Amino acid sequence: MHSNFVAAACGAALSLSISVISTAAQAVGPFDQLNGNWRGSGTLLSSDGKSESIRCRASYSVSDAGSRAQLLLRCAGASDGFFLSALVKSSGGTIQGTWSEQKRNSSGTVSGTGDARSINANVKGSNFSASLAMQTNGNRQLVTIRAPGRWFSEVRVSLSRR
Repeated sequence: MHSNFVAAACGAALSLSISVISTAAQAVGPFDQLNGNWRGSGTLLSSDGKSESIRCRASYSVSDAGSRAQLLLRCAGASDGFFLSALVKSSGGTIQGTWSEQKRNSSGTVSGTGDARSINANVKGSNFSASLAMQTNGNRQLVTIRAPGRWFSEVRVSLSRR
């Protein structure tokens, strides 16, 4: 069960990371500047205080003048890994999307609001819910997901565009 949460939480977090600038007033769409390949690392923190490091690679493909983005994410740690895909869209300052994790056959939704520097969102799947906070500064993204009461109570990921 904890690996489903980890995959879902990371996937939702990184799916939403593409929507950080959803309310910016620009001629291009909100996801336009996030197109490309990203790399980074993170930590999975269990409810008993143990942590595991993960390394991640992400690819963002932007369409519809920057209002939609697709994410493909691979992350690996010492004990497990996952492969996530997500589709996120922005309309009128609202962020919505779906994600799926192939290895565990998991899926769910993400929804929230954001601006050019940060977003706050809710992550939902068939057996969990979590909160997400994300900040973006240029070519760096920091994502934190909290889901109290789960085996992994927090996920932190930092990505840099390459």
